[in-house]
Amino acid sequence: MVISAYNPVFSEAQDRKAFNSFNLDLLYPTAEFFGIVLADSDGNKRYTKESLIRRLMFAIQSLLPSKCTSCSEQYRNTLDDAPLFTCYTCFRGSHNCDSIIRSHMPRTRVALRYMFNRV
Repeated sequence: MVISAYNPVFSEAQDRKAFNSFNLDLLYPTAEFFGIVLADSDGNKRYTKESLIRRLMFAIQSLLPSKCTSCSEQYRNTLDDAPLFTCYTCFRGSHNCDSIIRSHMPRTRVALRYMFNRV
């Protein structure tokens, strides 16, 4: 029910208003569906209602089609995907095209070499 309230044609303010009509009893299970951690290890809540709504909107937007900046291919992540990188601002996963993998592989090898040589 909460997810269906999101409309990509609406402005962010309109979508926030639609989500704001739901109480936390509906927002929490939706967050759990997306794998959003609602509390820290001490049980302290991590989100206000407003920040949870914003985080849920990002979670939904991250599943919408996007254009890869490296290969220009249209792609869409699913809940089951494990993208190579995830943005810490908008939570969109990267496209796992050869271009992305190749451009980041040398950095990964250097980091691993550094970690193991340091031990």
